[in-house]
Amino acid sequence: MPKKETYNKTKNIPLPPELVNQLCDHFQTDNASEAIRKGIHEFLTKSSYSKRMDDFALHQIILTVEERTTIKKYSIRITDDMDKALKAYATNDTSFNTVTVMLANYLYFSGAAQAPSTPAKASSLPAPGKFEPDYSMKLLPLAGSKWSPVMQDAIKKIFDSSGKRWQTSIDAFVGALGIFSNFKVADHEVINDIDLRKVNLYRAIRDYMYILLEKMLSKPVDEDTFGQCKSLLNNGEHLSDAEVNLDAAACFLFTTLLSVRNTGHTFSGKALSTYRKNMDAIALLNERMKDTEIYGRYALELIEKYMKSEDSIFIIDPPYIDTNIYKSSIIIDEKYDAEKEEFGYKEHMRPVTILDALIFRASSTQV
Repeated sequence: MPKKETYNKTKNIPLPPELVNQLCDHFQTDNASEAIRKGIHEFLTKSSYSKRMDDFALHQIILTVEERTTIKKYSIRITDDMDKALKAYATNDTSFNTVTVMLANYLYFSGAAQAPSTPAKASSLPAPGKFEPDYSMKLLPLAGSKWSPVMQDAIKKIFDSSGKRWQTSIDAFVGALGIFSNFKVADHEVINDIDLRKVNLYRAIRDYMYILLEKMLSKPVDEDTFGQCKSLLNNGEHLSDAEVNLDAAACFLFTTLLSVRNTGHTFSGKALSTYRKNMDAIALLNERMKDTEIYGRYALELIEKYMKSEDSIFIIDPPYIDTNIYKSSIIIDEKYDAEKEEFGYKEHMRPVTILDALIFRASSTQV
């Protein structure tokens, strides 16, 4: 007789309640713990689901912003094999919940995915790729960034498939530097983000590292200073795409690193233990960013600027479809206010259309 599975481990897993409600409906049970365990098991043991772990943004599609940010802890009993698999998938990004991703993937694809003819053995549970990102340059631990080993491994495969080094790389949505910090695929690098807080910080690191470090290290690490920094950042006139504001750069980094879930909103005393360690990344990024062009423009404008450049690669990772979280959490140049809308399907298709036309022209000239 096959060995009976023993649920001998208990885990407290933070999850969005609405995601759990959907699981309960799917498995037709009122027992949340049972529904979560079944969802994890289905994800791990059916390769047609688990190979889609790189679809890490699916919880953005099946949940609203409010539902994603409402979190409750659930006590789940699991087996040793499930525990090992969860640890294999875990990332170093504390703001990113691996189980949420698994369950969102399962719910999204369960209607269409083909189950394998025989259940997967515990010893063959899928594991992430072998590529390990260099976390020494990870400065902004933002949700949804591309720092997870699974994402990094997938990105590496994409770059490796081209088999070449480019003259210019244009990262139009650089975000938390997940790609830039780990991959240099061109001699001339251009990075861009419409959020002036990030752009201002990156320019400060590139051009004024020592002054920035001095400002950071001289700040009292307490809630009063946190509040003062928030007040400064809430006044958008302190930032522009034309010049670096060192006080704003220091305050943005200070509030991000010392806030609950790194949102910059609520002071977290728990972040004190890792705060000083993050300062080490500034010097490494300063070296990495030498000669890098940094812009704070609308992405399509930048793509159009460089689309005629010879031997260029465009790195395009736009915001998740139909999310409006950026409306309240970024500061952009006033000339782009009209673009501060939800990033929907139409907005996603604009860069695709432009780059498709560019690829067609390039291939036509080679015929």
